[in-house]
Amino acid sequence: MTSKLVGVGFSTALAADMKALSFNDIAHYYAPADITNLDGAGQPAPTTIYEEIRCSWADTIRNRSAEEDWEDVADISNIQAEIRFIGPPVPEKGGSFKLVWKFNQEVNVPQTFEIVDIKDRGVFGYVCALKRST
Repeated sequence: MTSKLVGVGFSTALAADMKALSFNDIAHYYAPADITNLDGAGQPAPTTIYEEIRCSWADTIRNRSAEEDWEDVADISNIQAEIRFIGPPVPEKGGSFKLVWKFNQEVNVPQTFEIVDIKDRGVFGYVCALKRST
């Protein structure tokens, strides 16, 4: 998503600055499970392969503007977090994130969150609504 007032080059440079200055958390992204790889119970086996990303993690829904309004895709009470990052990777529904670094320190008990919905922000990356995995 680039502004009509600025060019793609400026938007790309701004996105790089945003990543360097604002994305201070670290999460692991796990792609959706391969439905052809089943475990002993006949369920898709979760992947253990992840990509580490720099991100901005929020334990609450920060921005209630029309752009980040998740009410059209999920019950708001089911969304426990948001993650913002610039890919790669390209997130997919069915994938998950595990927060491992927050506030300049390692997370003591990392939790895994499933992707509820994804908003593509072009050169500014992605915003994902998340719910805790069970």
